[in-house]
Amino acid sequence: MWNAVGQLLLTAVGGAIGAAVAFYLGLRQFKSQKWWDRTAEAYISLLDAFHPLLDEDTAYWDAEIDGKDLAEPRKLALREASAKAEAEIYKRKRMASFLIDPRADEALNLMFRDLEKSKMTTDWIEYRQAESDALWKGFSAVKSIAAEHLGVASSGRLLKIFGGRQNK
Repeated sequence: MWNAVGQLLLTAVGGAIGAAVAFYLGLRQFKSQKWWDRTAEAYISLLDAFHPLLDEDTAYWDAEIDGKDLAEPRKLALREASAKAEAEIYKRKRMASFLIDPRADEALNLMFRDLEKSKMTTDWIEYRQAESDALWKGFSAVKSIAAEHLGVASSGRLLKIFGGRQNK
């Protein structure tokens, strides 16, 4: 009888230990997945904030290629959207600084420095080119760093998620 009670007790203790280990590993996996989801959301919202800036850049280059000038209301709408986008990128950058890779943070700092430098020229085409280069370089750098940081760099999935043009 004591032998049966001992076996029952051993089985119960072993089951409890197994359940505790399974619970711990499951919780750890859940927290890890949650952290990945938050990091991915930080990158997605950051990269999504670029689109008004990129739209403005594309609109001006399209007009330049067509040999036309954008209408003043369109210019104003693009400029307002771009100003909001820059502020949103700054905000997202600060909010996500503990989630995003420090290289992404530095790429954004470099982009903003280059955008400021682009304003120093008096030639319209040089200005557009410098601003365009800064925007697309910053966007592409953050997108590449995000893909690497999230572990999906080789799958090509981020291109579908984030959009934009390929690195040159």
